[in-house]
Order: sequence, then C-alpha cells, then structure tokens
Amino acid sequence: MAPDPPPELLASAQSQASVFRLLTWKATIPLEIQIARDSFPGASKQGSEDQSEDEDAREREEEVDLPRYYMQVPRYTYLPLLLPEIEQVLLPTVTLFDDAATASQTETDNKGYRREDCWFEVEWNGKRGKQREVCKWHWSLDMIQLHTYINARHSTAQSSSSSPLRLLLHLKPPEPKSSTGTPSVPLSNSVDSCRIAFISLLKEADYIRWGNTRRITGLRRADLEGAWNGIVEDNYEAHSRFVNKIVPLPLPAPSSSSTHSSNQTQPPETLGVSGPDSYFAVRSIPLKLYLPDNAPEVQDIVNPLNAYEPSDTAYSLATPILYCVPVPPEAEVAWLAACVAAPDGWLRIGIVLH
Repeated sequence: MAPDPPPELLASAQSQASVFRLLTWKATIPLEIQIARDSFPGASKQGSEDQSEDEDAREREEEVDLPRYYMQVPRYTYLPLLLPEIEQVLLPTVTLFDDAATASQTETDNKGYRREDCWFEVEWNGKRGKQREVCKWHWSLDMIQLHTYINARHSTAQSSSSSPLRLLLHLKPPEPKSSTGTPSVPLSNSVDSCRIAFISLLKEADYIRWGNTRRITGLRRADLEGAWNGIVEDNYEAHSRFVNKIVPLPLPAPSSSSTHSSNQTQPPETLGVSGPDSYFAVRSIPLKLYLPDNAPEVQDIVNPLNAYEPSDTAYSLATPILYCVPVPPEAEVAWLAACVAAPDGWLRIGIVLH
C-alpha cells in the first residue's frame, strides 16, 4: 500500500472537498407547482378516447388561471418530502371536489383526496412543443431537473436551469395504461420508499468504488441513518459526517508514465497513489450517463486513472452536463466524483445533443 500523503497535501484535499461539497449542497431549485386540471370538479374522464381531446385539455388548462405555488427547495430533496407543505399552503386555497364527492370520501380526513393517490408530472418546452412526463418518486429534484434540461429545446436550454421547474400535481390515481393495464406511476409515494432507495444507491456506489461494501456495512446504524436524515432536514453537517467516512478525497494522481501504463493490471492499492483515501485509488467511479428522449441510462466501469481527453469534434456533437452546467473537457472525473457527486455517492452526467 502506498504511504500516507504529506499532512499539507491531505489538509488541502480535505479543504477543497469540503468547500465544493458544501457549495453543491447549498444550491436550490425553484419550483412552480400547479394542481392538474383533472383534480377539479367536472374534469373529463374520457381522456383515452381521443388523443386530440387530451391536447385540447392541455390548452384549456393553460388558459384557466389555476392556482400556483412557488417554492425554493434544496437540490437533493424528494417530492414526498414536499407534499406536507403543499397540502398546508396550496390545497386549502382551491375547491377540489363537489360536496357530494367529498362526503363520500371516508378515508380522506375531510380533505377530498388521499395522499397515496397523489402524483406529479414535470413539464418543459421540448423539441415537439410542451412535453410532460410522470415524475419518479425515488428521483431527487436534481435528477428531475437534469432530465428536463437534456430534453429541452436547444434554444431554451441555456435558460432552463434558472427558470422554475414546472410540476403538475394530480390528486386522483392515474388511469391504467391501455396496453398493460398497469399504473403509469410508482405505487408508493411514501418517504420510507425514498429512504430505502437512497440507502440502496449508497451501498451500490460503495461496491463500485471498492468491490465490496465493507465501508458502509461497518458503520454504526446512526451514521448510516444520518446520511438520510441530512437530506430530510437539509442538514449538511449531519450528512457530511457520513460522507467524510465513506467518500475518498481528491488527492492527486501519480504523475509517472509507468503507473498509467500498468493501471489496468494492478489492483488499486498497489498503484502508488496516495493511499486508500484518494479517489484516484478506487477500482471504478460510480457514474451514470443520462441521454435524451428516455434512452436507457449508461453505466460502465470508469477507471479514475484513464486520461481520456475528448476531441473538439465530440464536443461539437454533444455536451456533458452536470447540475445544468457544461463540464469542460479538462475536468477530471475522479475530482468531480470526490467533490460534487450527489449525496448517494453517484456522479450523474446528462448529455445534451447539438
């Protein structure tokens, strides 16, 4: 195993990681939330008869001055965590159902709806006009924002990161798909489901980094739960205590050419890098690429020491995006993973096609 790095180098890496992790955490996303038209009395239930009727309904929805609620939320929060505030502030301002329908709802606590029936759609200006897609409950807001950004029309992509993320809140269960008969949204919008998905991604990222999950499973339960509680409470200090024990630092990679030539055959611990606390010593980087038009996400083995510089031609065809910001060609992937990865340990890069 390589010797420990000099104290001044270690202190510099710790300071660098802390600054950029905090800056990434403190970023927020503006939201514009509107109750969907089908949640109001008299909404048409014939949406599956004719596709043109659905388009007309969308146009009418834009014309009607429906109530909107604007929020500035943490980048890494989840939609189920926002539902209590939306219920308290937005929903009491509108009449969702007529008196007869409300009286028949015995399990709604006089609210006229059930929280487990709620679901969101996100809307953006795409290549084919306004587009909508059902939001996944286990996706954090930054993932939803990234998805809309890479699918946005090219002429508006530069401004979409500063514009509010438009969400439509549906208070009735979605209609089953005509072909399969299965719901078009996840069945559970509970906070606990998000927590389980988050912990699973933490363990998967740790396995990709080291080939095992000993660093995660060796923690106290309080430390592991602190990672999730930091998300719920928007508490960076609570989450950083977990991150400092799990995520390696951006210590520099070796500069000798012999190391680069042999990095494919030797295990990470023998590469001569700055010990196991360096992100350049991991087996692979937890990285996912997201493509437009609902293409499957791309995940592959990413060696932190592979020095690949994309050509000008590659950047003329597509641009990698991280948090709605273009990633420069000279950026080191290992540094990005150490300093600006998501709280679950994953580095998520979107691809904007030109």
